[in-house]
Formats: sequence, C-alpha cells, structure tokens
Amino acid sequence: MPSGSDDKFGQVFTDLDNMSWEDLLRLRQKYANDPEKQRILAPYEHRAYAREYAAKGPAQAASLAVAIPGYQLFKAAGLGAGDATSPSFDQLFAGYQGLMEGARK
Repeated sequence: MPSGSDDKFGQVFTDLDNMSWEDLLRLRQKYANDPEKQRILAPYEHRAYAREYAAKGPAQAASLAVAIPGYQLFKAAGLGAGDATSPSFDQLFAGYQGLMEGARK
C-alpha cells in the first residue's frame, strides 16, 4: 500500500486486509475515476467478497473455487463491460486467500 499520498489515501486506509466487502466497495466507488486506486483496492475487495461469501457455508465456498478464476476469465474475454479493472493475478490470488479465510470460519 502506498504511503504519503497527498489525499491521505494511504494513511486513512491502512487496514484494507480486514475491511468488509461493503466498505471496500464504497471505497472503490469513491475513487471510481482513479485507475491507480482501483488497481490497489480491487484485490482487497475481491478477497473480502470471497471471505464473506465462503463464510456462509461449504456450498458457497465450493462454488467460489470455480467462480474466482471464472470471473477473471470473463473479464479477460472482454465480457465485463464497465469493470473498473482489468483481470489480474493479484485479484485471482486475493480471491483464493479470501476463500480460505472464509472457509475457516
């Protein structure tokens, strides 16, 4: 996470690992026109979504094992019109990290 940002982005949001999906989604909406902040926030948001969804139960966790790479492939194929970010391995790995965190709850 970059620090020393002139708008306090790096100072205020230092605990992105533990933020809820809803809070991260709001943060992404706040910086909708800033591609660099979108690139930084996207993996955290993907992780939080997967963590919270997987925590709902084994069926939800199992579905994410396919949905996580599927979503990145969907974006790579250009089917995600309006997506704020391009597909990335950071988002993919963050999704799986969130899946494992949520499955343990």
